[in-house]
Amino acid sequence: DRAGDDLSELVGEAGRGGHARSPADREGLGAAGAAGAADRPLTHRWEIHPPARWPAGRVGARPVARRPGRCLRWPAGRVGAGGVGHCPAVTRDAGPLALVGAGEYLESMAPVEAGLLEGRPPRYVQLATAAVPDGPEVVARWHRLGRQQAERLGVEAVVLPVADRVGADDPGLASQVAGAGLVYLSGGHPGFLADTLRGSAVWAAIVEAWSAGAALAGCSAGAMALCASVPSLRHPRGEGGTAGLGLLPHIQVVPHFDTFARRVPDLLARFLVPATGSVTVVGVDEETALVGGPEDWAVRGRGSAWVLTREGRTERPSGTTLRTPGWPG
Repeated sequence: DRAGDDLSELVGEAGRGGHARSPADREGLGAAGAAGAADRPLTHRWEIHPPARWPAGRVGARPVARRPGRCLRWPAGRVGAGGVGHCPAVTRDAGPLALVGAGEYLESMAPVEAGLLEGRPPRYVQLATAAVPDGPEVVARWHRLGRQQAERLGVEAVVLPVADRVGADDPGLASQVAGAGLVYLSGGHPGFLADTLRGSAVWAAIVEAWSAGAALAGCSAGAMALCASVPSLRHPRGEGGTAGLGLLPHIQVVPHFDTFARRVPDLLARFLVPATGSVTVVGVDEETALVGGPEDWAVRGRGSAWVLTREGRTERPSGTTLRTPGWPG
């Protein structure tokens, strides 16, 4: 997972006074432990009706307002969920979100994914787009693991082979998102994932499905890409980052937190926490997920979530809740 490698780079840099860690020094990712409880995820209500239009701009922008009986509007030029065209008619609760630290498609995470699918269509849409820079063999492995997980859960696996911008704008691939119970963005390179999906037909279809009740999950790079920006963990002072998909502009996710970030939490907080305090930075352990959102979350899985501030970190163990204020809706 590129996000894990980048975080390892940051640990190495911070621990040696600014010298980047070489690829040979990077540590592998662990994947062990039992899953935690998977209660029905928290939900939130968007009451939106057509006809309404998003202003010209890029798909996936920050919402201006969310009021009963009005359109969820997205300003021009922002990265979030709409694009030019009619916003979807939402007649029931929007689906839950899940931000996973690592462990997509592992058997230990099946209870979390089952909870996301509970009460929703047995259609599991999976995108391994973030792994494309690692080569076709890695992508094929994620596709295989995703299908195996869907089989464990007794649902249909729908693999979307979005490898580039052409695929992301393919109306045939975008149409396959419709009817999803869960859409999952697996790990890899968060910047590549965001750049590939931002403003695309596939991303618009994902947001429309989520707004209509489907669950939406991102693991590691997938979780990072759902935020407003994807920092370069090699250059956390602001160099080399990219815009995210903007669905969660009030959160920044640090995945693989137990494997890497616990070693130097104070330094990580110093590098990653914005000075304004308008964004909540949350570290998520491997095989652990924040479920619910966009402001109220339950911690699920074997580990913990960690709220990072300039003063340090606060643990939220599995089974507890946390709040990330500032959702602009």
